[in-house]
Amino acid sequence: MAAKALRCRLGMHKWVLRSSTENGAFHECARCGKMGTSDWGPPVGGTLEDHS
Repeated sequence: MAAKALRCRLGMHKWVLRSSTENGAFHECARCGKMGTSDWGPPVGGTLEDHS
């Protein structure tokens, strides 16, 4: 398994909006795959891009 990107370790994730049939729409980091937890907007820290 590859090491987690430095930006992600510092909390500066690259948030993208994803969707699935099971979970609906959700935010995920494009670099490390961390799932966002906020129901009302993008998680705090990093940038937000729409790649749905």
